[in-house]
Amino acid sequence: PSNYEIKRNSSERKDSISDDSRININSSNTRKKSGIDGPIKLSTSKREKKETIIWGPTGVEPWSASMITGIDWKSLTIPASLPITVDVAPSAEELQRDYTHNSYTLIHAIPPQNEIDKKKKSIQNGNIHNEKTTICDNMERQRITFDELIDQRLSQGFQMIVEIPNHICQNMFESIRRAGYKQTEYNRLLSIGRIYHTLSLVIEENQSQDTVVIYVQQHKPQNVFQPKSVHYKYRFQCPDSSDYDPACYELQLESLESFSWNLVDNVVGNHGTGDHKLSD
Repeated sequence: PSNYEIKRNSSERKDSISDDSRININSSNTRKKSGIDGPIKLSTSKREKKETIIWGPTGVEPWSASMITGIDWKSLTIPASLPITVDVAPSAEELQRDYTHNSYTLIHAIPPQNEIDKKKKSIQNGNIHNEKTTICDNMERQRITFDELIDQRLSQGFQMIVEIPNHICQNMFESIRRAGYKQTEYNRLLSIGRIYHTLSLVIEENQSQDTVVIYVQQHKPQNVFQPKSVHYKYRFQCPDSSDYDPACYELQLESLESFSWNLVDNVVGNHGTGDHKLSD
C-alpha cells in the first residue's frame, strides 16, 4: 500500500467501518434471523418503487427516455398554454391610425332562477358547510350572462387586460353614452392577436328586470392579415408496411379578423334556444 493509504484513518475511508458499527450490523442480522425484519423490508421496498418525477408538458409525470431523446412529440402535438392575463394594449395614436371600430348591443333574457340555483348547488357540492342557496339580485343575475361571454372568449384564446388604459376607457365610456346607455362598473378588455374586444354591462332606460344589456366594442386592424397556406409534403410509414408512402397536407392559419363573434354572443345570450339553437 502507498503512504497515503497507510496514513489514512479508518473514518476517512468509505468502505471502512468501526467496531461499534460492526456490532450493530451483527445485531441487525440476528434480528433478521429472529423474524423481526419488517422495517428493513419496508425501506427496501420504498427504494424499489421510488421513481424520478419531472415537470412535463402535462404537469408532473414520471421520467421516461422519450422526453429527452428523439423527437419531442409532446411539444409538437400539445399547444402551449398562454397566461390568461396580458398587459399589452395599443396606444391612442395606434387605435386611431391602425384600427377600425364597430360595436353592437346584446339584449337577452336573464337566466331563470332555477338555472342559477343549479349552478350554485354544483359549486356547493364540494363545500363542507353546505350553505343554503340565496336568491340573487338583478345585477348578479345579469353578471352570469356577462361572465359567460367573457369565458367563451377566454376558452378560444383571448387574454384579459386587467388594468384598462385610460385612453381606452375614455373611448369606451364615450361610445356607451352616445349609444344611450348608462355605464356600470363591469367592464372588461380582452385581446387575441391584434384584435381587442371591450365588453360592458350597461343599463338601458326603462329596462325590464328580466333582461340584460351588454355593449360590445371591437377594435380590428385596418390591414387585414391574410395568412398564406403551406403545402407540407412528407413520407410516412404504416405499421403494416415496410415502405414510406408520400403524403401532402395543407397548413393554413385561421383568419381571426373575419370571425363573427356577434353570432357566438347571441347563442350564449339566448342559452342555446330560439333562433340560435345548439347543434352537434
